[in-house]
Amino acid sequence: MVKVVGIQKARVFPVNNRQTFSFKAGNPVINFEIAPDPTRLMDTTSLRMNFILNVVDDVTTRNAQTPCRVNNQIANGDAVRACLIDERVGVNSIIDVLRLSNFKNENIEEIRQYSRLLASSMPALTSFSNYKNWNSVKNIAFGKSTTQGLVVNGPVASSLSLRAGLLNTGQPISTSDLGGLKIAISLSPDNYVLYGANASDCHYEISNVSLTYNWIVLDAPDPVGNSVIQYPQYSSYLNNLQSSDSSTSLMQNLQSVRATFTNFIQTNRLNNFAHNSLETNRLQDSTGADKKINTYSHMRNNVKFPKKYDVRESLVVKNKAYEAHLNREYLDCFKPFRKLTSCLQSPETQGFKTILASDIDQPDFKYVGGLGVNYDMLSIGAGANFKDKMYSIRIQSELEDGNSNTAFTYSLSNQGLSVQKQNVEPIM
Repeated sequence: MVKVVGIQKARVFPVNNRQTFSFKAGNPVINFEIAPDPTRLMDTTSLRMNFILNVVDDVTTRNAQTPCRVNNQIANGDAVRACLIDERVGVNSIIDVLRLSNFKNENIEEIRQYSRLLASSMPALTSFSNYKNWNSVKNIAFGKSTTQGLVVNGPVASSLSLRAGLLNTGQPISTSDLGGLKIAISLSPDNYVLYGANASDCHYEISNVSLTYNWIVLDAPDPVGNSVIQYPQYSSYLNNLQSSDSSTSLMQNLQSVRATFTNFIQTNRLNNFAHNSLETNRLQDSTGADKKINTYSHMRNNVKFPKKYDVRESLVVKNKAYEAHLNREYLDCFKPFRKLTSCLQSPETQGFKTILASDIDQPDFKYVGGLGVNYDMLSIGAGANFKDKMYSIRIQSELEDGNSNTAFTYSLSNQGLSVQKQNVEPIM
């Protein structure tokens, strides 16, 4: 029997290493490679991507230097040069696509619209108190734009965990069984990450990029085995919604879906320096006014599923109250609602209480929510079959002017990876 004899620290640099990576400079892809090693297992819980983020003002001269750093809240003297990153996602906002493969270029996992996924999951599981505490260190996210602006006035040292399903099972993985591991990260455009009055004059870049993790050292080579690795994975889909009665259908081609949720943003606010592309707004008309959802239903092959009824919030909306049923179903996609102890939702974020200018100990007035459905009702990791069945959602809302809202839909599904003699093959 192979035994564990020690722990070793490992640090890997990008194979396409350079001084800085940035979308503006045309080098937005970061590639890491970890060679097969039968004598060690990778401790995925310790895996971190390390870098220094700099937000740079390209047109301003300060102390005879151009470009220079941004100047939120006049912290650096001179005139204000406002340029921010999302305060709820933090530095995770720079990641657009996370892709895992092996040395034979067999695809293992891919998460698109990565930062938009975290724009839903992080506020759903993190209270403002935690944003002020551990989350400000872990994700450099403070839950308040004024604080976030002060942070990006200088270099931001970051050490991020990567939320790929294979890397978050809590189980060590054998790079030998996988045939090596490649991690590719595509950076988001500047106008997706940055926003503010002067953001169009700025760009971001990252430097000193590396990947660190722990090796679990074995006393003898681990024989190449035939096994199945099980893990949860997020898949993403994109649609537009423009009417008060809208139906969206998707062929997800997923065999075991645990939960599906959708967040929204006005389409013209995406990739726009004037707006935060990572806000999860309510539906909005062309003036930016919020339009609430009256009724919705989830379907499989055009039959209501798993609930056989519409969720009706029209009476609640009419009386300007909190949509309890809608929000409970949404939050249930991230953690069983009865076990939820930390969430950013509050009367302030949901628009039912005014935040006084003098009350600085509150999160920004920005909506936290979306639509969701949980298929794993017993919280045991079970899922619903959408392999050859169509997922549909019908939304009836107050939106009447035809303004386009983009719907980002994510499905969490159970995945299996058959590992045989350094070949990998998805089986779910």
